[in-house]
Amino acid sequence: MDVSKLIERTKNWGVTKNPDGSTTHTMTLSVEGSVRNCIYSQGEDDWGVNEIARLYYEGREAWLRGDLETVADFFGMLR
Repeated sequence: MDVSKLIERTKNWGVTKNPDGSTTHTMTLSVEGSVRNCIYSQGEDDWGVNEIARLYYEGREAWLRGDLETVADFFGMLR
């Protein structure tokens, strides 16, 4: 796949054009918000931070395998 297409895929991750012309957005994970939630909750609300770490690890492994499509999807999820 062309690198420029992968960059666009990352930028537009989760944005789907519906047949009726409307747009649907898939939920993304905010890095800043997840870290803030973990800090403010004194570690009680750590799901987002743990998920970011998991996605980063999986994205890193995909990068090392040369699977740029997966890398584009994972980093598109993180905002």
